[in-house]
Amino acid sequence: MDRASILNKAGVAGLMFGAISGSYLMLSLAVTGVESTWPSLLLSLLWFAKLVGCIWLMAFLMRKMVASNPGVGNSDTFKFGVATAFFSALITAALSYVSTEFLFTSAVATSMDQLYQIYGKILDSNTMSMFDSIVENYSVISFFSQLVWCFIYGLVLSSILSRRIPAPDPFRDFRNAEGNNNENAQ
Repeated sequence: MDRASILNKAGVAGLMFGAISGSYLMLSLAVTGVESTWPSLLLSLLWFAKLVGCIWLMAFLMRKMVASNPGVGNSDTFKFGVATAFFSALITAALSYVSTEFLFTSAVATSMDQLYQIYGKILDSNTMSMFDSIVENYSVISFFSQLVWCFIYGLVLSSILSRRIPAPDPFRDFRNAEGNNNENAQ
């Protein structure tokens, strides 16, 4: 497959993955500070569904790409997975930034206040001032941490799945050698 086709398909797939991960992230920020066990239980179940669903979706999209493009090899599916991971990570990180900077600022403030209450008594003034600078830049830190985490996760997942998609053909070298011998004989 050519690079443009891989990037095009990966862009669409990355949009799907970014929407799934970003939606979960926004939902988890929306229920921050709710004093009930149901939201945390629901978020745990949704996190597991997101994890399994994203793995299944990546395998499905890789198989679909292989089925629609004969001759696609494992390296092509890996390139597709890496590009998908990058686009997905970029979308998820952007949604994380927008969520923490503009949409759910009170949830972030609530979480930081809880951290102050827990650790404020055991930290010295230098550590607390460093903590304050982290809080001021939380949205940017969140953006880059989501970008790195999501990309690494997608990279590892792509590496694992692309080894088996398409299925290994133990006779590929034999067929290629036989095809070359037939061409030489003619």
